Amino acid sequence: MVQQLDQLVVDAAKEKRDMEQKHSTIQQKAALQDFSNDDPKVEYNIDAANGIIMEGYLYKRASNAFKTWNRRWFSIQNNQLVYQKKFKDNLTVVVDDLRLCTVKPCEDIERRFCFEVVSPTKSCMLQADSEKIRQVWIKAVQASIATAYKEKGEENYADRLDRRSSPSTSSLDSGSELKERPLKGENALQRVECIAGNGNCCDCGESDPRWASINIGITLCIECSGIHRSLGVHFSKVRSLTLDSWEPELLKVMCELGNNVINRIYEAGVEELHLKKPQPGNTRVEKETWIKAKYVDKKFVQKADKVYSPSERRTKVTSPPHNQQNELGISCEVSAKSLPKPANASKTPAVKS
Repeated sequence: MVQQLDQLVVDAAKEKRDMEQKHSTIQQKAALQDFSNDDPKVEYNIDAANGIIMEGYLYKRASNAFKTWNRRWFSIQNNQLVYQKKFKDNLTVVVDDLRLCTVKPCEDIERRFCFEVVSPTKSCMLQADSEKIRQVWIKAVQASIATAYKEKGEENYADRLDRRSSPSTSSLDSGSELKERPLKGENALQRVECIAGNGNCCDCGESDPRWASINIGITLCIECSGIHRSLGVHFSKVRSLTLDSWEPELLKVMCELGNNVINRIYEAGVEELHLKKPQPGNTRVEKETWIKAKYVDKKFVQKADKVYSPSERRTKVTSPPHNQQNELGISCEVSAKSLPKPANASKTPAVKS
């Protein structure tokens, strides 16, 4: 028994040395990388034969209340981001499908060399050992996303070829050619993005949105789409502009609406209240507060008795008091007392029965 325990200790120490040596090799190769161009290709594969594109130690911030940082062995393999505490441990999947996520560097936190992997359902904050290592990981994730889209496109193309060559399905296909077929991928994306305002997220302004709320008629970035999902389908039904199929009727509705049209309704009162709309760099909590107020509570929709004439708008106070907050916790530049009141807002004495 003692010999077995000693052997386990020796094996564990050897495994740790091997992992540290592999991590050191990755760092040395990363130091030689040139990131001056925009080519997202990573010049070396760690274990391409087994589908591993990138691996090494990263610090992961826990999602609990303590927000502790733990060192874990991460890898990108089979279009997934996974990690393990020890080399022989079972893999824990962080992102099940890299096509559904995005990656971005993070500067405004307590640690250096951090980046965030965001999916529609969650986000994962990671820290690299250096700026070079951080850039290598970001490039590796971006390259894996591009590869996943390419492989999926080739699979769809092969399926179409098989269907055309199959005698049992060719007659069915020919009979349905007269009907409009659902669009998918870049076709749907191009149709929706060409509408005014749809080139940026409707709620935070992030460029190149790849998600949409089909019952509201807007385009969304990946983080705002996750918040919309949390509202429930009775408020917002989220669909991918690149992965899901889009029926022609649904695309027509999306093209009839669009971000500019919807924001003229749902944000009609924002200017009156002098509120500041979230930007791409704002926190998820700030975006969530804004989105819930906008779509669930409809706090920015102007009621019939709150619509003012052009002359009333010109008489608004132009230098209201600063450093105030409204009930949403959003910075507000005007007090409620300084807003124009409707003509019928004068007080009348209560009538006693």
